[in-house]
Amino acid sequence: MRILMISAEAPPLHRAGALVDVLDALPHELRERGHEVSVVLPFYREIRENSLTEANDTGVTVDIRVGEKNYVAEYFEGRRPSGVQLFFVRCDEFFDRPEIYGEHGAAFEDNGTRFLLQQGRHGIGASPDPAATDLTRTRLGRCSHPGLHPCAQSAIRHCPNDP
Repeated sequence: MRILMISAEAPPLHRAGALVDVLDALPHELRERGHEVSVVLPFYREIRENSLTEANDTGVTVDIRVGEKNYVAEYFEGRRPSGVQLFFVRCDEFFDRPEIYGEHGAAFEDNGTRFLLQQGRHGIGASPDPAATDLTRTRLGRCSHPGLHPCAQSAIRHCPNDP
């Protein structure tokens, strides 16, 4: 089975909460049982600055509309030592911050928007429609546009496989 997990926290984060522990153990155990597991998480500053994290630019950029505003997300790909594939969503406006959820004891006011963007608003990421997840399931950098959900097709700004 192919499983895509979308989370605000997962390894290689070091200083978050119990969700990191779950997203460390669960994908590994599912892989041990023969499943193909990928995890999508924000490309936080902490991850980008971690010299042990290898993240390769997929060349895919996606326009995601949240409310009245469009944002551009770039996708990077990595792999954990256990073999679990990682996709990082980079949108520095939301994820290039010193903390994950807030600062000085207060949550960031735009947390709702930040994590809507991470999940994708055009059928990219988790969706009950299998065709809508093709962008992620085909490893982002190897898009096969035929069969993609029309909203996902319109969201793709650039794919390295486009003519």
